[in-house]
Amino acid sequence: MVLVHSNDSLGGLQKLSLIDLSTQKVIASEDLSGWRMEKYSKTVSPHIILREDRWLADSGSLKIMYVEDGAIKSRILTNRAHRIMISELDLKKDQWSIVDSSKTTINMFNDIDEVKENRSFVRYNFASGVAIKSMALPAGAQLQLGQAFAFALFPTKLGRAVRYDLTTEETKEARFFNLGSL
Repeated sequence: MVLVHSNDSLGGLQKLSLIDLSTQKVIASEDLSGWRMEKYSKTVSPHIILREDRWLADSGSLKIMYVEDGAIKSRILTNRAHRIMISELDLKKDQWSIVDSSKTTINMFNDIDEVKENRSFVRYNFASGVAIKSMALPAGAQLQLGQAFAFALFPTKLGRAVRYDLTTEETKEARFFNLGSL
């Protein structure tokens, strides 16, 4: 099964359809009028995030749409994020993790390094919508996000990298690993 969206002649998102690839038939579809695309994500449980279409870019509610048990499901959340850079939905663990920034982003696909400042990590219990973890991410670093850790590589000639535990916020740091290449 695959989620496919269709646009109107002006490029606006109008409909989301769930298609069975073996039969090439539409199983379900949802009208998306009044919403604009915020983020596509294929990480863990594929989903899309829409923002209520309003004049202000960061206003309005968020809608998360995903597939569960062969049907399109959605959940509307109040405005929780300025600009979502990464969205990871894990339905089996009942968790939704995002990296957001107060800076403007335009990439609809997951890109944690699109903006390298004012980034924060937030993990929610998906069923209740309650934030279970929140932490600021380091500015200026190139980041890689995993389920349990964030890895930050800083732009220094001598070398500096930090691994952040996303649960305990403990850090492990490596420095001066580029000494031999100078």
